[in-house]
Amino acid sequence: MRDDSFYKNANETLRKIQEGKGTAGAFLNDKTLYRELSATATNLRKVSARIENGEGAAGKLLTDKQVAESISSSVKKLDSVIARIDRGEGSLGKLSTDPALYNNLTKLTDNLGPVAAGLSRGDGTVGQLLKDKELYTNTNKFMAELIMLVHDVRQDPKKYLRIKLSIF
Repeated sequence: MRDDSFYKNANETLRKIQEGKGTAGAFLNDKTLYRELSATATNLRKVSARIENGEGAAGKLLTDKQVAESISSSVKKLDSVIARIDRGEGSLGKLSTDPALYNNLTKLTDNLGPVAAGLSRGDGTVGQLLKDKELYTNTNKFMAELIMLVHDVRQDPKKYLRIKLSIF
């Protein structure tokens, strides 16, 4: 502690802090910052008290035994599900452990890609239904008329179904 440069540097640092310069100086000399920190500390005490009293989700989590048991039960069930997946059980388990299933799904998605692209471009009947408004509208009109025809036939079948039977 006999080094004058260390003493001078420490003295200069303390002088700057007293003048409010730098982060430490602003922290120690700014009344607004002090009030904000004090308000934050007060709020933290209030929140802490509410948690200790079992209020809110965090309070219930820490104080309510039913919540703790429910969470524990959920974690056990999740562990069980993950264990079944690891053993290859169920759809997810088979997907994660069976390369054949994964490869089949990959082939399926590869084959569906061009089909979806064709539909998007309006290729084929279904693609036209998706893209061509007039075709869609005409199809809807046709279906409505067909429904009305079936309804009429059911109401008065003799009007539409005439059978002539003759012998010789």
